[in-house]
Amino acid sequence: MRISHIHRYLLRQFAPPFFIGTLFFTFIIMIFYLKEVIRVAIEKNLGIWLIFELMFYSLGWSLALTLPMAALLATIMAIGKLNNDSEIIAMRSGGASFWYLFRPFFGLGVVFTIVMLYYCHVVIPYCFYQMATIINTINRSDPSAILTPGQFVSLGQSQNSRQVIYIGSAKKIQKRQKYYNIQIRKITENEGISRLTELIFAQEGEIVQEKKGQQRFLRLFRGYIFSRQEKNFLRLDFSRGFLDINLNFARLARQGINEHDFPAFSYMKLKEAIKRYEGDSAEQSQRYYRKALTELYKRYSLPFASLVFFVLGFPLGISNRRSGKGAGFGISIIYIFLYFALYLMSEQLAANWQFLPPLLAAWLANVVTVAAALYIFYRRSRPY
Repeated sequence: MRISHIHRYLLRQFAPPFFIGTLFFTFIIMIFYLKEVIRVAIEKNLGIWLIFELMFYSLGWSLALTLPMAALLATIMAIGKLNNDSEIIAMRSGGASFWYLFRPFFGLGVVFTIVMLYYCHVVIPYCFYQMATIINTINRSDPSAILTPGQFVSLGQSQNSRQVIYIGSAKKIQKRQKYYNIQIRKITENEGISRLTELIFAQEGEIVQEKKGQQRFLRLFRGYIFSRQEKNFLRLDFSRGFLDINLNFARLARQGINEHDFPAFSYMKLKEAIKRYEGDSAEQSQRYYRKALTELYKRYSLPFASLVFFVLGFPLGISNRRSGKGAGFGISIIYIFLYFALYLMSEQLAANWQFLPPLLAAWLANVVTVAAALYIFYRRSRPY
């Protein structure tokens, strides 16, 4: 069980770029998330402790993505550096096979996979749950925190309809937030077909709170309501009055805990959701069933991303002869993008488009990446 000198040397070459890559990719993922949090903190005067807590839980789920990324980058750069210095050729001349040189990386991949299996089943759902709770707290304290100009935001969803709101611009006037060019759309689904059944236009709006109580409204001014009633259209004019839209805080959250937030479900709760939707033949229920099943399979496929990237990174590092560190970094970014593009599309492929079964959709990124890795490995391991 002793580690040979060559294996220890390979691991020493791997460690520095791995830790640097982990910090780099974590920073890149977090910076996009922190930008929005900092904006909300400045505009809504949130407590600094709440922001740190949100950062901590967002760091928890982001590590599941950044560790495989860093593993691929570090493997390519470590092996590429040794290959560039002709050390791989020296080891091969001494009788070391490609498989012998790959063994420490394969062992690390197995260890990472075992740890990540627990991480994806326990830690990540907990982090998603805590993040959603904190964001709900922010939105309950000030629902205007999610009313972002230039974006469509969900106002809630019932069994067969949903509402979205769009705000053209916002401006603070005398400590009151004013919204302009507002659209609220009600979209109804019937037999798998989505139809726009109600449209509200308003030139101006603001948040209004009852003096006795915590209920808040979005009060709209100078606008119209267009509603479709069977074969007729109804037009209501409130250009000389106002219209109050009840803001349901629980539904307003961009991320919330409801019966369809499968990433925040524990393993047992996810299995219960799968069993509940499996026996329902309704189209919407079958879509939720496929989403829940895909989420379950993803919790097994994502832990293998580290092992897959080790398998891919070694032959890519061998192929990267004289290109330097910049080329190794660029190659890793390309493969990381392709892998996670397939991984993130799994829900669309399985549930929304129903193009692939959930099992294949969840494992598609791993299968494609391993196939590419084995091909490159085979090409490089042949005698010169």
